[in-house]
Amino acid sequence: MAPLFAMRRLWRVPAILAIAAVVLSGGLPASPATAAAGTGSISGTVSAAPGVDVSKAYVVAFPDDGALTTHSVAVRPDGKYTLDNLTPAKYNVRVNGHISGGYDAWYGGVTQATAKPVAVGAGQAISGINVNVSLGATVSGTVTVPEGVSNANVGVEAFPDDPRLGAGTILYRFTDAAGSYTLPGLPPGAYTLCFSPGDDGALKGLCGPANSEDGVRITVGPAEIITGIDYSMRRSSTISGTLNLPAGSTTAGLTVSARDETYFYPRGRSRISPDGSFRITGLSPGQYLVKVTAEVSQSDLVDQWYGAATSPASSVTVIVPPEGTTPGIDFTLVQAPLFSDVSAVSQFTEDITWLAARGVTAGYPDGTFRPLEPIHRDAMAAFLYRAAGMPAFTPPAKSPFRDVYTTAPFYKEITWLSSTKITTGYPDGTFRPLGSVNRDAMAAFLYRMTKTPYCQQFPSEYAAFKDNPANARFHDEVEWMACTGISTGWSDGTYRPFQPVHRDAMAAFLKRWTSKQGYQPLS
Repeated sequence: MAPLFAMRRLWRVPAILAIAAVVLSGGLPASPATAAAGTGSISGTVSAAPGVDVSKAYVVAFPDDGALTTHSVAVRPDGKYTLDNLTPAKYNVRVNGHISGGYDAWYGGVTQATAKPVAVGAGQAISGINVNVSLGATVSGTVTVPEGVSNANVGVEAFPDDPRLGAGTILYRFTDAAGSYTLPGLPPGAYTLCFSPGDDGALKGLCGPANSEDGVRITVGPAEIITGIDYSMRRSSTISGTLNLPAGSTTAGLTVSARDETYFYPRGRSRISPDGSFRITGLSPGQYLVKVTAEVSQSDLVDQWYGAATSPASSVTVIVPPEGTTPGIDFTLVQAPLFSDVSAVSQFTEDITWLAARGVTAGYPDGTFRPLEPIHRDAMAAFLYRAAGMPAFTPPAKSPFRDVYTTAPFYKEITWLSSTKITTGYPDGTFRPLGSVNRDAMAAFLYRMTKTPYCQQFPSEYAAFKDNPANARFHDEVEWMACTGISTGWSDGTYRPFQPVHRDAMAAFLKRWTSKQGYQPLS
């Protein structure tokens, strides 16, 4: 697993870059003119190849360290532009040209990594930052749909093989009423064209994030015009059913999703009616696991997999035919347990309720949760296994730890944790199941549980913990907790790594962990 700080170096190179031909102005001439008090400006001219409408382009200034706000301005019809009110810093200047028929261009380079930074001081007006926009390639065609199905908001998206060529969402167009589309401003290179369905979910798209089918492969040269890239969309497959709710409950906060073998990535689109009936459209034919998820802030119901299952491993598979409907996928939902020792106004009430609704905890037989007790290592293993979706796992006949017997409570969960290398136990061959979990070790567990741990913030954008020195055993993992906001620490700026984690705080950590963008647990 890559260290956190090795990954942090990637933050300075955005994942979305555009390759371009750039005409250098030869330097960074500075004018003595004065901008608004305490700020500066950048100005110049955008020139373009024939066929490019510069009035449809705009200029963006990216702070070199990524910590400040970006600035943008439309290019005037005469090609001139001025970016005002810039905080003193170094900026990389890009012309977004794809709407104009050209493709994106950087000042002084072909990518942001090779662009020439423009240094702006307080009250300084920098002029002569000129950029040339080259004419891009154009791809066009027609998308047809089955009779009786609307093509409203059917889209075509070009994903470049080279991520520096631009974001797929930039190279995107809707079809017109006749189904025709045109993608202008493509840089030379290889692309995958994906066709996305419209609003009603009646159509099945081709490739893209919602399905695994391959798209249409094309390669374009400089300013090349390619026509006739047509596609006939099929009707989507559908899953339908009914949610039977406890008395007094509503469908507010409920979602129904069809998931593939990874369990975690929903497919298709779900719509739930007030009477509890639902339809999941936009599906490819195949096998799915169907799950009802309840948002705790709006619902007191427990998550459930189809077949009255608490995990994907015990869920009943739903088979969906091509362009057909699989009906009768019904659920009978139950309310999350209420714990006698968790008041409605305690600090972590919602987090504890969320933990119960996810099926991660049922509390103790006496109806308590015991929020202020330290969480033991065996219970932590159980929490993490359930939070991972209770993946199919057969515990070994021989225990990997000399103090964990095959008949021990949570034996399956502990050995699963060991099999995934989330824990290796202690050097003496023990797991110490009844030992408390300290906060630094908890950070390490969650970090290892995350398939691709990363953080999208710069160090200047979050508060690091002052008691997490660089030589600490779990420094990177604790730093990741701060960067992602999974932990905010104490008001005095400390994390207190050697303090045991209480059960109520663990509920909060798990809830924040699963709410982060891009969250996908290791399974």
